[in-house]
Amino acid sequence: MKKNLLAVGLFALSFSAAQAATVCTDGTLASLPGLGATPCTITNGGSTWRLGSFHQSAPSTGLGSIGASDIFVDFELSGNGFAVTFSPVGGGQWSVTTGNTGFLETNFRILDSTGSARITNYSSIVSLGSSYNEDTNAVAGSGSGPVVTLRKFVQDWNATPDGLGGTLTGLETLLTSNNVSLPGSLTASAPPQTVFGGLANAYVIVDKLDLVAGSRPNAVAAVSSYTNVFGADIPEPMTFALMGAGLVGIAVLRRRRA
Repeated sequence: MKKNLLAVGLFALSFSAAQAATVCTDGTLASLPGLGATPCTITNGGSTWRLGSFHQSAPSTGLGSIGASDIFVDFELSGNGFAVTFSPVGGGQWSVTTGNTGFLETNFRILDSTGSARITNYSSIVSLGSSYNEDTNAVAGSGSGPVVTLRKFVQDWNATPDGLGGTLTGLETLLTSNNVSLPGSLTASAPPQTVFGGLANAYVIVDKLDLVAGSRPNAVAAVSSYTNVFGADIPEPMTFALMGAGLVGIAVLRRRRA
């Protein structure tokens, strides 16, 4: 009886631990594990992913002097997967005004995972800044309005040597939003894309944010954040229950035969 109670207690503890979530610590891009550093982990249910190599992979242009210490990174759980959001430190927005353009690029890697999860899809979300302005009051023919574009690359970092430890082959999804009428709203979301069925190799996540203000007199292109959402395909609880019942049945049959 004591053994049964102990087994039940251990199962309860393991189930509780599986439900707990350990997330990489929110912070500036500069404070997160960079190239070659020990990665952080994000856990959802019984699955854990290691994330690392966070860095600004290209200099920003047209947005002032933006460095890795000026970009805030937020980690959240999302469904069976997780989300990673980039935004200006202290809130605010990245913006350009009439006749100007801006560019920002960030990069990180999903190194591997433990548990049953496989990342099977991703999507991206762009949120407009409060000063985003189409200048709809401009007279007809006064020029183009602002355009916000997020170019996303999910790249497989294979084992083939290329001087950097791998060969990049990628999948690109292009998100474009134009003539959006509600500043601060969701501007674009890619349909989920199958990325990979396992994590034998690292995957590189590249986000390239382009802001084009256009030529209307008071046009402003502004973004407050962009988000990567990764969906995981894991067995449902009922699947585990059926698997358990099957194992019990096999054990009973073996005893009867013995």
